[in-house]
Amino acid sequence: MFKRVRESLAIYQGLPRDIYFIALSRFILGLGNFIMPFLVLLLTQKLGYSEAIASTVVMIVMCAFMVGGMLGGKLADSLGHKNMMVGGELLAGIILIICGFFANHHYIAPALIIIAYVMVGTSVPGGNALAANLSTPKNRSAVMSMSYLAYNIGSGIGSLLAGYLFWFDSSIIYWCNGIAVIVGISLVAYYVREPKPHNDLTAQHQEHQEEDESASGLEEDMTGSVWQVLKARPQLIAFGLSCTLLYVSMTQMTVLSPLYVTHIFDKQGPELYGQLMTLACIAVVILTPILVKATHGHGELKGLMWCGSLLALGYVIMIASQWVPAFFVAFFVLAAAEVLLVTNENVYIANQSPRSHRGRISSVMNTLKNVGMVPAYVVMGLLVEGIGYTATWLCVVVISLISSAAFMWMAHKVHWGKIGEIPR
Repeated sequence: MFKRVRESLAIYQGLPRDIYFIALSRFILGLGNFIMPFLVLLLTQKLGYSEAIASTVVMIVMCAFMVGGMLGGKLADSLGHKNMMVGGELLAGIILIICGFFANHHYIAPALIIIAYVMVGTSVPGGNALAANLSTPKNRSAVMSMSYLAYNIGSGIGSLLAGYLFWFDSSIIYWCNGIAVIVGISLVAYYVREPKPHNDLTAQHQEHQEEDESASGLEEDMTGSVWQVLKARPQLIAFGLSCTLLYVSMTQMTVLSPLYVTHIFDKQGPELYGQLMTLACIAVVILTPILVKATHGHGELKGLMWCGSLLALGYVIMIASQWVPAFFVAFFVLAAAEVLLVTNENVYIANQSPRSHRGRISSVMNTLKNVGMVPAYVVMGLLVEGIGYTATWLCVVVISLISSAAFMWMAHKVHWGKIGEIPR
């Protein structure tokens, strides 16, 4: 097993220097990722919100994130991808530190979290575009998965610490999260370069770019609005809608799961949930290089098809038994699904997007995804109160299977040559 992991890690050798600094930054951001995994519990256990109201607040936070992404996409292509990434994260970190002084305030704490995640949202399109611009179609899977891997190594440690700190002092959770954001994004500000415009590339670098473009003309600069680009590439819209279903299902790891675990195990729920999230992060660390190497050459759509199937399997295991080890097995399976989702989604979008519109396309894809996800937060809370946990989980399983079928259909369309994809 360890030999296979070591061999799989070889895909991360020889990447651009900037990518390693981005990965280190992501590790620090993950290390301080205290708030979002525990947001529902912070609202219900610390501030006394009901499950339905807490789900509504989470929905508002996601709306704020979506609004930030809509603003950030256009600004990133205009002001620079790195500038928007650094600026958005830096402001978010400062706001979260301020939030720590109002951690137990019934209204101020949620309001500051909402503002912070507007800022986080503005940084995401720029960050995605920056990573895509620093990579090529040949190494993009490794670049995207390395950043994701580093984040989860940090998040595994962070979730464990947050689980034990949860009942101690809420302020520490906000302060640690904010400080980690500022420290992590400072590395990007000082050590990661903004790639030069396509027309200003050095002769050597341009030669490499031309080699990549010979494999796909989909990354060449285009004129016109982002809507004209999307009209010419309808596969991106179909892809975005299918990914939305996957994210609705995947998000229940941090929305429905903590409520379910606390419902079953009462006061031990937050501690157990922290351990489950730590296991998931460790599983991601182990599985990411293995799955990236195992699925390389099979296409992103097939990887996402398997993602939907694994999500369904993980949730079925969770509701089939209230035995603690079954929850750890379920979260291991869900971690594998998450790896397939995050690595394949970003690679597909980058490969299908022209460099000139990457920030805006990333923004549109995130907005499409969040528009579908946001109502799910309220709906899940209402379903739990109306039909109970088991029936609600079965609804999530059905959503997972529908998404898997959608990607299966798209993969067959690619095989028939009706939907564009990078040749393998």
